[in-house]
Amino acid sequence: MPTERDDSENLPETGLHIKEGTNGRRAMAFLAANDGHAFTRSEIRDGTGISDGSIGAVLTRLADDGLLDHQGQYWTLSVEDVDEIDSEALLAELRAEWNEGW
Repeated sequence: MPTERDDSENLPETGLHIKEGTNGRRAMAFLAANDGHAFTRSEIRDGTGISDGSIGAVLTRLADDGLLDHQGQYWTLSVEDVDEIDSEALLAELRAEWNEGW
């Protein structure tokens, strides 16, 4: 449903694609639980269960937010340089979520 232009208090937050319950958060939790390793798109897809049709867009959005690095076919975490977050706290939270059985 559209929101009135002047009703800015009710506009959704913009920015990072790691909100609870999203594919972006699931991908980040997988990578946080396996920090220090680089993965291909298909390895992340297989590890998270994110559909083949969605994984590319998910990874691209996370990279655009500065949360992932992409070199060749490999993706890795890159949260340390993101000003909007406490990277250590976020990584600990994501690891805990993954270990609890996403």
